[in-house]
Amino acid sequence: MTSLKKSLSYWIDNSDISKYLLPYLSPTSPGTKYWESQPSGNLTDRQIGRICLQVHQLVEKIEKTVGSKKISFLDIGTGNGFIPRLIPYFKEVEFSHGCDPFLDGEHQTGFQKHNRDNEFLRILEFMKSVSDSENVMRFEDYAIKTMNEHFYGMPLPIKLILNEENKSFYKFFQVGAHDLEHLENSYNFLYCKAIEHIHNWPLFFEKAFKNSSNDAIFYLKHKSYFSYLGAHRYGSTGLPWGHLRMTEKEYENYVDRLFPDRSDQMKKFYFEGLAYPRNTVGDMIKIASSKGWKLGSVEYERSKNIESFQQILFSDESYIYKEIKDNFDVSVDELLSGLIHITFTK
Repeated sequence: MTSLKKSLSYWIDNSDISKYLLPYLSPTSPGTKYWESQPSGNLTDRQIGRICLQVHQLVEKIEKTVGSKKISFLDIGTGNGFIPRLIPYFKEVEFSHGCDPFLDGEHQTGFQKHNRDNEFLRILEFMKSVSDSENVMRFEDYAIKTMNEHFYGMPLPIKLILNEENKSFYKFFQVGAHDLEHLENSYNFLYCKAIEHIHNWPLFFEKAFKNSSNDAIFYLKHKSYFSYLGAHRYGSTGLPWGHLRMTEKEYENYVDRLFPDRSDQMKKFYFEGLAYPRNTVGDMIKIASSKGWKLGSVEYERSKNIESFQQILFSDESYIYKEIKDNFDVSVDELLSGLIHITFTK
């Protein structure tokens, strides 16, 4: 995608940030612009709700795939490490590790700078407070904190395991997804929630395969580049699926004209902050298969804005869908997806 197919005026005339972008973004902190990162400080209620939901969904997936078996857990791209740090409070583990090349505040899409220990205790105490007398946590008891989190399936109740030794199972490694050989263990349950930010998927799946045990399960939560907000708030345009309809050159010209003050940052995120080349779920399955992984399941979780997205895509299908298909061989399922849950086995 290098040629300039359409005139710049075509894209600008059809662009409307207030109509096609802002209504679908999660709220930002007071005083910040929609494209700015979260300012330093304590986690917000919504962030705590997202962490609770993520752990809740993950524990349910672990139970459904490995049952009561003790796991050795790795969260690849863990961010601040709260997920692997919390897993031992819900699941029996040999160890629970997280790795990430970035620390808090170092990546545009990551958590803001904060005190990890203090914030972890806040989250744990919140989980205890919403659990019943038998330490069972139910989604409906903290749902209000998730606010605009995009999900569809309601997770089943899970039980807190409150042992003093839980904290001893966790370790954080400042290691990237392409350098997993530097970890000290092999894992039988691997988790990655943001492969859309990882380049070189073949190398990533190869390294994950080599650092996993013979009976390993690899679970990915994926926000597809081909979804409505696949370019994230930092690279999205005022066009429905604009990042798919425009060629790369058209995108560069478009952001240079409409967002001159931050066009360099937008292009840097678009080409470096998002996985490149752009791979569909079908491409992911082919790549993982070539590195030894066997497909377990693919579940498309609908966005809470599905009605609007369907209306936009299908009412204007004659040109929007065609412009997308001119550039990419992608399914309607993926175009309309919220989160996509994918599992592989070894």
